[in-house]
Amino acid sequence: MAKRTINGKKFAEDVRSGLTDTDLMGKYSLTPRQLYVIYEKLLTAGRLEPSDIEDHETSAFQATVELTAVCPHCGSLKFVDSDTCSRCGKRGSM
Repeated sequence: MAKRTINGKKFAEDVRSGLTDTDLMGKYSLTPRQLYVIYEKLLTAGRLEPSDIEDHETSAFQATVELTAVCPHCGSLKFVDSDTCSRCGKRGSM
């Protein structure tokens, strides 16, 4: 699978504009883990300050996402209340 590129400057602007973690995950088709990695990279690069994501850290990894397993088809995390993968749409044992 080819790596995709996310524009860090635009992503940081979206964070500062008030998009929630859920909004960011939807807009950029990210899993919670991928969102966390992007936050870490942007913090390290100086594109974001810790204060930019203070309100984000809890929602992405606790309240908004309940996960059980990894999709056997695409590797995406599966939501508790879904029979199908939110990324690839396939059904299957998770």
